[in-house]
Amino acid sequence: MAREYFKPYKTATDNAFIEISEWVDEEDHPIIEDGILTKRWSPNSVLSLHRNISFNKESFLEETGLQSNDTIRFTNKCFSNGTGLKISETNSNNENIRLSNKDKIIDITSSINIDGTKISENIDLISEIVLIEKNSSNDISATTTGSILWHDSMKISLEGSDPIFPIEQNIFPQSFFNTNWCLEIDHNLDSTITGGIKLLFNKEKKVFIENIRSDLKYRELLTYEIAKQIIIHCLLDDEFKSIESLDNTNYPENSVGQAALNLIRRIKNFAPKKLYNLYKDNPLEFDKLIQHYFISN
Repeated sequence: MAREYFKPYKTATDNAFIEISEWVDEEDHPIIEDGILTKRWSPNSVLSLHRNISFNKESFLEETGLQSNDTIRFTNKCFSNGTGLKISETNSNNENIRLSNKDKIIDITSSINIDGTKISENIDLISEIVLIEKNSSNDISATTTGSILWHDSMKISLEGSDPIFPIEQNIFPQSFFNTNWCLEIDHNLDSTITGGIKLLFNKEKKVFIENIRSDLKYRELLTYEIAKQIIIHCLLDDEFKSIESLDNTNYPENSVGQAALNLIRRIKNFAPKKLYNLYKDNPLEFDKLIQHYFISN
């Protein structure tokens, strides 16, 4: 719900509003549950969210001190803690809402489309009503263009307890131009997943990329290969490969090392040291073991 901040002018409360709807997707399905995004998201997609707002014009004018010849704007904003980027979107029909219209109820339908490459970990979704044009002469209401008259925000986790890493499409160097994809992993296993792992798709491999988007089996095979590469990368770290028990680990939450340990926990009766020895002594058996636990039926 709306947060209240001290301001040197009058602002609207939720009492003036008839509806402040939840955020929904393009098909009007609720998209947030217990502060977590319920729809599958990836940095390679666009996250589209919608909501409806309606308020009693008379109550709004009374609470803000504005008059019917003033103009307001409704806008949605997004701030991502994972990337530090801010996004703002104002739908064209909400840019200049004139309070002089004869409607007693102001209905607002709004949306925000968020490029997946600009967000990670979690986001703050914000809706605001701001002053655009002050024509009335009273001194109890906001006078400066952009003054926030009402504010509503919600923090949303994009990934639950399992953060996803960035995904990008690039043109690959000539030395491996025929490669479909590759994974970049930081050698510092304390690095965060979102900062320490990056999946790169070869922009020229359009058929492959389309297959990944449209075919679940392709995605499952890619997931298996990614899991294997993360595990092998970490097994080559001297400290990591010496771990004899999964109960005795101290990698930070949501780190590259912790992600590898979580993957290894899926493999019955194996800790990093035992798994490394198998990888070193019998790589074919190692590969079969990883397939057994990470490829779906």
